[in-house]
Amino acid sequence: MTRICRMEHLSLLLLFLSMGVSHARVVSVSPGPLLRVEGQPVSLRCDVTDYEGPREQDFDWTMQQAEAGSIQVISTFDPKYSDLSLSDRVASGDLSVVRLGDSVVELRIQEVRSSDSATYLCSTPSTDSVFSGNYNAGVALKVIANTLKVAPEAPEPVVPEGGDITLSCNVTRHFTDPTYLSVTWSLRRPGIPLVDILTIGPDGDVVTGSGSAQRYADGGLRLAIRRDGAFGLVVAGVTQADAGMYVCTGREWIHEEGGQWKNIVGKTVEMGAVAVTPTARSLSVVAMSNTTLNMDDTLTLTCLVSAGNLASLALEVTWLVDGRTAVSQDRDGVVSNGSPSVGLERTGPGEFRLVVRGVRGSDKGMYSCRVRAWVGGGGRWYQAAEKTSNPVQVLVTQISGCHHVPLLTFSLFINVSLSSPPPIFLSLPPEPNFAVTLTSSSTPQVTGDPTELACHVTNITHFLAGGRLGVTWEYTPLPGPPGDRLTTTQTTLPIGSLDAHGNLKSGTLYRDRLESGAIVLTRVEPDTFKLRFLRTQVGRGHGGVCVQCDSVDSL
Repeated sequence: MTRICRMEHLSLLLLFLSMGVSHARVVSVSPGPLLRVEGQPVSLRCDVTDYEGPREQDFDWTMQQAEAGSIQVISTFDPKYSDLSLSDRVASGDLSVVRLGDSVVELRIQEVRSSDSATYLCSTPSTDSVFSGNYNAGVALKVIANTLKVAPEAPEPVVPEGGDITLSCNVTRHFTDPTYLSVTWSLRRPGIPLVDILTIGPDGDVVTGSGSAQRYADGGLRLAIRRDGAFGLVVAGVTQADAGMYVCTGREWIHEEGGQWKNIVGKTVEMGAVAVTPTARSLSVVAMSNTTLNMDDTLTLTCLVSAGNLASLALEVTWLVDGRTAVSQDRDGVVSNGSPSVGLERTGPGEFRLVVRGVRGSDKGMYSCRVRAWVGGGGRWYQAAEKTSNPVQVLVTQISGCHHVPLLTFSLFINVSLSSPPPIFLSLPPEPNFAVTLTSSSTPQVTGDPTELACHVTNITHFLAGGRLGVTWEYTPLPGPPGDRLTTTQTTLPIGSLDAHGNLKSGTLYRDRLESGAIVLTRVEPDTFKLRFLRTQVGRGHGGVCVQCDSVDSL
């Protein structure tokens, strides 16, 4: 019997201990300390767990300051709990307590003041049968002045299609506490909500908007942080979709406990409206001009292209004869649909020359120049405009006899060399490593036959992703008889060159022959160039070719 009583007492003791452990009240608040900016909303959370009594618990908030001591703020139970100094703010709703659940509340301050800096204590009256656990918890709140400033520079109000928009925005604050800054550029268009373009985060990371990731990867969006600390964004290759009101948003952040970023204040300022001028409005294409030739003459026609944003455009040019394609040059300068007797050269910005050598009667007709203007770059090219020139009439008459003028008298020996190292651009390695080979694609058998040389560049896959090649053709006469001033020295004579954009530059001694079509320089592939002589005479000399690397990216 005694043993049974002892067992009952032990069971009751264990039950009592288990009940005490299971009902140790725990009150917790938002982790701190907290840093907030004057004038901003603040929420402090308080919850209680492991309690006895009613499911719905009551909460009292007090603030403790070094000078003022403890001040009663607000209560869920007593409407007269608030200190007299805070009663107006409670009445206006600036200070409130919001129940989120039976055991969870939030103290909310609509516009926090510097005088609100304090330690906030959340208390819960006891409803437990046994006093156990903690019945209050506190969090420190520091309120700093709002010193955030956002000062944008107005962008150019009108930008041509394919041009660039530069967006500069200076975001600053007084550095009294460890806070961090971010800047976001956005675009607002009529009938469309504000769309974020790009953000530089408080940790320096770049975050693109939902529709801007590919454009940023292709270089269509570039950051340009200035020395004075201003944040800059360049929107390159603009289209009609880039027109609208640009907005800059600066934000101030803190690094809270647990490694989370917390935005404590932000300011949004309109930078200015930008209109994009369509290329089609300013694009002009003119063909020059009616002509009459004899059989075996060389036809040269010039297509003049002008536009308000010509430097920003990539041009695709096609010469048409009675509506049929005679020859084309794509936006990379590669010529197609031509032949040994029909070529197309870019002789300057917006100048394209058609050359037809040894014209026949079938070459007569109405010639026109069709131009397609492209803007963009990388993976986002799009056709902005297309125009066809006025037609020009070409007549070919037959006459008896034909006088052939010797054009070039030398035999070519291959002498290939690379140009000096190119300038360093961001998209190129300092020393591009490529190889150049020179071959004869058309060898004359007798005097008067055409000669064609092909220059092929290899090992440039890594280079062509961000640039183009240019070529220079040169000729060095072999020593001739005494008294022959031109050939007694080993002087290298430039024949002509094509730059990275396909512009033709003639050597002084060969300008007439290049302009007449007797000598033709072409780019047939991005990595292949050709030099063609319409007629070849026996002579002495050797030629060379120089390939240079040029970047076509805007830096």
